[in-house]
Amino acid sequence: MSEPDSPGGSLDDALAAAFDGEFGEDEEERQVGDGATDDEDDGKGGNSTPSSDVDLDELGEKGFTEVESLQDDVGYVPPPAKRQRMIRFGAVEELGPSPGSAAAAAGGSGGGSAAAAAAAACAHPVWVFGLCGVCGVSKEAAAEAAGGADQYGQYLAGGGGGGASRHRSSGGSGGGAGGSQAGVVRLKHLHANKEVEVSTHEAERIRRDTMSRLLSRRRLILILDLDHTLLNSVHTGEVGEDSAPQLAEVLRREEEANLGPRRLLHRLADNKLWTKLRPGVFEFLEGLREAYEMHIYTMGDKTYAAEVRRLLDPTGRLFASVVAKDHSTTATAKDLDVLLSADELALVLDDTEIVWPGHRRNLLQIERYHYFPSDLRKWRADGTALLEQGTDESVTDGALATHMRVLRAVHTRFFSQDDPSLPPLELRDVRDILAQQRRRILQGCSLTFSRCWPQDRNPRREPLWQLAEALGATCLPAYDPQATTHVVAAGGGTEKVHQARSQGKAVVLPAWLQACSFKWSRLPEADFAVPEPTSDGRTGASSGGTAVRPAACGGGSSGGHLTAEEELRVVMAVAGGGGGGAADGNREQ
Repeated sequence: MSEPDSPGGSLDDALAAAFDGEFGEDEEERQVGDGATDDEDDGKGGNSTPSSDVDLDELGEKGFTEVESLQDDVGYVPPPAKRQRMIRFGAVEELGPSPGSAAAAAGGSGGGSAAAAAAAACAHPVWVFGLCGVCGVSKEAAAEAAGGADQYGQYLAGGGGGGASRHRSSGGSGGGAGGSQAGVVRLKHLHANKEVEVSTHEAERIRRDTMSRLLSRRRLILILDLDHTLLNSVHTGEVGEDSAPQLAEVLRREEEANLGPRRLLHRLADNKLWTKLRPGVFEFLEGLREAYEMHIYTMGDKTYAAEVRRLLDPTGRLFASVVAKDHSTTATAKDLDVLLSADELALVLDDTEIVWPGHRRNLLQIERYHYFPSDLRKWRADGTALLEQGTDESVTDGALATHMRVLRAVHTRFFSQDDPSLPPLELRDVRDILAQQRRRILQGCSLTFSRCWPQDRNPRREPLWQLAEALGATCLPAYDPQATTHVVAAGGGTEKVHQARSQGKAVVLPAWLQACSFKWSRLPEADFAVPEPTSDGRTGASSGGTAVRPAACGGGSSGGHLTAEEELRVVMAVAGGGGGGAADGNREQ
């Protein structure tokens, strides 16, 4: 009972009175209490105060109303609801018994419980904080019931943390029906504490379900990189005094245009970053949302990824998931295993090929977007950054617009019902469709290379040779006056170059191949013509709004270019603008 001098009708008293009877009382205590109250009332002339009767629903509604009123007063706008990706895991009866269940059942027949029997019959498809998400048994108990480390030893040894490699079979299922489950796939992006793991068999089942769901909706999968693909970010400390006035002018123009959430230049104070979205990014995302299930996959950290997602997708409706470096199964590469996606339905848009060693057939490599001067210098690229030029890519004819057209064409052909050359829908592979589209670019061209690599190397293993073949060209080991249509040369003055020029053949720089790949079309050879021999041996500048990094070749080119190892180190260092507040160690010295 409250003290006589306590304020009546307070919220604390009301809640206390309401919860007094919430969980019930012993009947005997209630009767005693009622009797004492009657006696007391009789003795005091019936002047007792009736017990409080509080409606919790009414209190809750009142509280919500007050909160909404306060939010309106301060102009608070709640963030959009986060789009959730729901994954349904198999039930016990669907998955069948796990290996060792018979032994466990026999051992527990003397005094085993129903829970133990259920655990023995479970295939343990998903683990959450070390407990099976279906039957609730712990990994230790499952390993003991299975007879040691045959099936669950990798779980207990931490073998599932690195992401088990998988191999999709082209015909049947991924493994034998009775085989043991080798390891797990840890789905770090589905849980804040990174403690959700699924068995490899369950992962394969989810992939099959994903494939069936997407095909029924006529959708494919698109994985999108962030840095240098959809945007460019740098640490605020890297913006020099010469760039500050230019940034201020860009901000002023965007404010005058009243672009609202479709602004392209942002200063992320919490991350200490300048972020410039690539022109056409909103049109690109909106234009593909119906045809593709889109995911973000970045080498930046999850805080940076979440902030950028808010810029790209204010309504929270475009992206099915976000995978950051904290979630990836490997530190220096990207893999589709974390998405549990069907590889034959997935395409990747990224500026860096080297980070996708196992999925190059899925990749559409886009030209790097260099807006800030300090970022361009890190890549040792020729040319000047867009901010220095005072220009930007075209919304309608830039890199994102080009790739949107390609992705639409791939989607249309994949789901075509009028092409008899295509296999049945359930057997189609989007990687084959993409390769067919790419081979059209230089179809009918026959190339001979000059001084693009040392003579003691196997030319068929050289990146330029492989790129040309991927674009549909025929590569010739020697100059053929009848067959050769182009000579790709790192510089002039060679016998092959003289022969080609004397016969009116095109002589182009290696950058022509890379630029054709970026633009998905055969570009004018004159824009990439090898200049007449000069004393400094320069190969000339590439065309286009941003600096195109010519493919590395042994003959050399202006400026030093990165090796594969150096490129990977730069990718890791500049991801997320160099790590936000911790970017000092990654700044250019």
